Amino acid sequence: MKLALAFVLNDRQSTWRDIRNNTDLRPKIVSMLLTSIVCLALYGLIIGASHSATQALSSAVKLPLLYLLTMSVCFPTLFVFSALLGARKAATQHFAVLLCAITAIALIQLAFAPITLLFMVTSKAYTFFKILNVVLFTVSGLIGVRFFFAGMGELLREDIADAKLVRKILRTWGVLFAVVGTQLGWTLRPFFGSPDEPFQWLRQISGNFYVDLAQTLMNAW
Repeated sequence: MKLALAFVLNDRQSTWRDIRNNTDLRPKIVSMLLTSIVCLALYGLIIGASHSATQALSSAVKLPLLYLLTMSVCFPTLFVFSALLGARKAATQHFAVLLCAITAIALIQLAFAPITLLFMVTSKAYTFFKILNVVLFTVSGLIGVRFFFAGMGELLREDIADAKLVRKILRTWGVLFAVVGTQLGWTLRPFFGSPDEPFQWLRQISGNFYVDLAQTLMNAW
């Protein structure tokens, strides 16, 4: 985790340079992967604890799984898009950039843990707690996307001269990543667990995330 913190948060330019030059990526990838899993598991444990110990353990498993599945589903599209643009970088290099972004998201979410704990202890309003976490997940996701764009820009700038085209393709892929992530998150729910319902590992698939969020906001209003 110390290694991941060093080259993700404190030394980004060296990180991008190493990825671009394909230098010693294996230990970096392993470190980032482990860091992401641990941080996401800890945050899942915290948000699930608002319901029960069983829900906490369930969310500690499902939150890292959510990001790993989203990354696995969307990575082939990223690599193919990049190759079609003319990039000559290896799949490992693309994966390292994407994993940098996931690691940044995981670290930011764990940094939000004290805020989540504060409201979990001082407020029993499930709707507010749910909205709060949607906001925190969104903020961490947006920061992670900016991190991803910066890394991909550094990775592709030697191969692709049309920077505007690169940005358009990456934005399209970013939307795809967000849509896939929210759908998988909806499929793997609950992460918090409604206080009025017993523990469930998975709920029956119905509706979608955006309809549920709109209903939650209406109820809160």
